[in-house]
Amino acid sequence: MRAWLSALVLMSFGAQAADSNSKKLKDSCHITSEPGDVVAKTGNVIIEAGRSVQNVIALDGAVILKKGSSAKSVLAVKGDVTVEKGVEIAESIVVFGGTVKVDPGAHVNGGQISLSDKLSLSGGNGDGGKNSVSGDISINGESLSQMMLREMLKKIEGCVVAEK
Repeated sequence: MRAWLSALVLMSFGAQAADSNSKKLKDSCHITSEPGDVVAKTGNVIIEAGRSVQNVIALDGAVILKKGSSAKSVLAVKGDVTVEKGVEIAESIVVFGGTVKVDPGAHVNGGQISLSDKLSLSGGNGDGGKNSVSGDISINGESLSQMMLREMLKKIEGCVVAEK
């Protein structure tokens, strides 16, 4: 998950340099799924009750983890993540262009990061919500979160998904 987050953040911050070479950067987004991963380039991903998966990735859709399912990590781009009661997430949830909803009784061991109208960061739910922060910064009247998100979403559009 950390590698995905790093790649997406680098794509966002490299946006200014991308203008002259946008096709090259657009073509450089590659995601390779491992056995046990669930990846969708478009559409929603629903992990049904009782199913255990590695990484869940939705590039243009929501992720819903039903009661009793589990995943190592979750990444959604242009979609929301819903984690129902009784779900176990071993690591983190990262959402770009959507929101995260974790029902009481679900457990997220790592943190939660979402970037939409603002940047929100929180620790796993084992911290009781004590380690959470959200907000935005405006530069010349424009939201930094929105600028980052807009550039990031441009890069994701040309992403290639491959199975290992």
